[in-house]
Parts: sequence; structure tokens; C-alpha cells
Amino acid sequence: MAKKSGERSVTMATPKHGNGKLRVGSLPGNTPGTGRPKSAIRLAMREAFADRIPALADIADSDDSSIADRIRALDLFAKYGLGAPKAGHDSELVGKLAQAVMVEVQDEDVVKRIHSRWVEVIGSHITGDDA
Repeated sequence: MAKKSGERSVTMATPKHGNGKLRVGSLPGNTPGTGRPKSAIRLAMREAFADRIPALADIADSDDSSIADRIRALDLFAKYGLGAPKAGHDSELVGKLAQAVMVEVQDEDVVKRIHSRWVEVIGSHITGDDA
């Protein structure tokens, strides 16, 4: 059968397991898109969650809700209202970074000041004081 004008051939690839064939790329005539941007998905999720906050509050405050449901509702409020707790910085990692800089800089006073500044910056980032 003759190929029509403008028609693309479909490229097929054999997977490593050797069974069957898989199409590579999009269907002929279709231009693949990037899909919905992740930021748009997150925005839609935040808006959907915000619309359901009253229902969540009803669950948390209701005497008819089970204790487990009330705790889960309060946990969601805390998680999204207060934010997840941040762990402290890894002192060993900061020390290894300082040692790596020492190899390049070879000035102990400068490396000590850099190390001190790193600890300060990382600490303020973790506690949220860097905003």
C-alpha cells in the first residue's frame, strides 16, 4: 500500500525483555504536548482543598465523628496550616563541605568563617527566619 502524502511512519522499538513492540513518540499527525503545567495542578489542588476546609472543620468539631476522624482532620489542619516540621541541619555534612573547601582555599581562617556562615544560613532556612 502506498504511503499517503504527509503521512508519517510509526517508529516501533523492542523493549529490553524482547517481547512485543512499543510505539516511539506520538501517534501520526499528533504533536505531543507537555500536558498541564505542574503549577496549574498544584493551584487546582489548593483551591479544591480550600473549598473543603469547612467540611474538615465540621469533622474536627463534630461529636458524631469518630475520634480517629477528628484526629485526622486536626492533623490535616496542622500539616497545611502550620507546615511540616523541618529537621535540623546535618553537622557532619557541613563539616565535610568545609573540608572540601579547605582543599581548594587552604586558608583555615577563611574556611572557619565560611563554615560559620553556612551553619547560620542553613539554621535560619530550617527555622524559616530567612524569609
